[in-house]
Amino acid sequence: EIKPSLIVEVGTWFGGSSREIVNACISNGLTDFEVVCVDTFLGSFEHWNRTSYLMTLKNGRPIVYDQFLSNVLHANQHEYITPFPIDSINAFEYLKWGGFEPDMIYIDAGHDHDSVKVDLENWSGLLRPGGILVGDDFHHPPIIQAVQEVFGGTAVKDGGKYVWRKPNE
Repeated sequence: EIKPSLIVEVGTWFGGSSREIVNACISNGLTDFEVVCVDTFLGSFEHWNRTSYLMTLKNGRPIVYDQFLSNVLHANQHEYITPFPIDSINAFEYLKWGGFEPDMIYIDAGHDHDSVKVDLENWSGLLRPGGILVGDDFHHPPIIQAVQEVFGGTAVKDGGKYVWRKPNE
């Protein structure tokens, strides 16, 4: 419906959602779009606090970025996906400074209340009028709380996700 040309994914990890976004765009006939993947590719507290395959290290660093790139290349989606290896606050500041207004933003970064709330406040302001913000993991209480605090009752639950449309100004 919105025919996005600029999509920003905040929190990319291995790129599963970004690849699905690309597939959805292509299957809806879009060919001129870009998905900018914002992530430090270092994980967050929740990842460093675990011992599992999620945080495989090489030379003391997570291999998340290497796996992300491999996944994008194997899916042959490198023409559509642009990694932006930076934290969400600095990415927001850069895109704001550059005058970018994404058509769609997908948020799946930190899962604690404070970082989710900051991401929602920042990124919803950058979204173009009429644009769509989608967030993941809407079953986690800290995320539910942050969404309610920022959007009130204007965000809609869709399965395990929430969706908010920025009003046209």
